[in-house]
Amino acid sequence: MPYEWTTTELTILKENSSKLPLDDLAKLFPERTRSSVAHKRSRLGIKYLPEILPIPLSKVCVDCGIEKPIDDFHLHCLQPDGHHSDCKDCARARINQHYKDPGVKERKSAYNKEYQDSRPREYFREKANRGNRNRKKKDLRLYKLRFMLRSAKSRAKKKNLPFDISEAEFGGFRQLDYCPVFPHIELKWDNDKIMDNSPTIDRIIDELGYIRGNVRIISWLANRIKSNATAAEILLLAKDVENRIEYIW
Repeated sequence: MPYEWTTTELTILKENSSKLPLDDLAKLFPERTRSSVAHKRSRLGIKYLPEILPIPLSKVCVDCGIEKPIDDFHLHCLQPDGHHSDCKDCARARINQHYKDPGVKERKSAYNKEYQDSRPREYFREKANRGNRNRKKKDLRLYKLRFMLRSAKSRAKKKNLPFDISEAEFGGFRQLDYCPVFPHIELKWDNDKIMDNSPTIDRIIDELGYIRGNVRIISWLANRIKSNATAAEILLLAKDVENRIEYIW
């Protein structure tokens, strides 16, 4: 088998690499192996570009044999129609079944432990902090909202409350600049520590938990005032404050 590629071979390879799949391309070089042709094509930076065909509206999954819409198949750049041959459901079931294998779990657990033991704890802490800084810099309010949702989910678990909310529940959070309860308080989304003007998730009716239609974003001051008092107690407090102001004046 020749080692150096001749000028003629390189010319043929360059002209046909983007047109032919690897098996057909290797047939043009009977004195070379398939792997050597693939390696040389890769070194030249040439990729096989299959003929662009019209994307079908549906296709038959090779696993379940059911014809499904084309959107039910993952994208695949090397397939003629641009999609995998098995549907998303079959691919998901296959992956789940793969990771249920005890041997796979043990190997993955051993690899993760070896990976973590080979690096200092500060490495992972800095990696997490770097990711948080990037997400915070990219979209401050979305980062803060997701942080509040994680905290609310943790509180719901501790207090045994239902939790069924997501980012979609707070559609207008980007325009929320002032506290709905105390309009004079401007919400500071960039607070690193919890403060009176920090945005927080409030349960309108505490007993219902974090469910759709029962949550809103208010300031920490307003949330703290109503967290440990009933509506009647808050009204009594307001009346007492009003009386004291009248007494002073």
